[in-house]
Amino acid sequence: MFNKKKADRSTVRRRSLWAIDESLLNADSAEGPIGEAEQAEARKPVSALADSTLVGSRVLHNGIREMHMPVIDIDFEVELVPSRTPSHYHLYLQKEITWERYVVLLQALAFAGVIEQGYLNTSIIRGQTFVRTAPLKNRSDS
Repeated sequence: MFNKKKADRSTVRRRSLWAIDESLLNADSAEGPIGEAEQAEARKPVSALADSTLVGSRVLHNGIREMHMPVIDIDFEVELVPSRTPSHYHLYLQKEITWERYVVLLQALAFAGVIEQGYLNTSIIRGQTFVRTAPLKNRSDS
């Protein structure tokens, strides 16, 4: 189902690709925007990134349970900085939230396996999260 060209799929990896007629989403009609049921009918799977208008979180496996690789629409600025450890990153969310809400977010990330339970536990004890500054100091834009 997927295009094997590495350059074409580097960002989306094994996530599902879809095409939807954008004119349906932007159409001004007497009924207003189309609903999810109509959008679902209009979505069609495609195999090449060039043919897609949507990236889905679902990862398709042959006969194995359905899995997802999160793809999230965030409505504020974020920054992803490579850590000193290869293939590790620091995520900076440019949005202020209360400590109580932050703990809920951290708990959800730990439950999902995105952060380690030890990082969650230590962060709660410290009353905040920490990441090392070394990756920031090595950037040319700092």
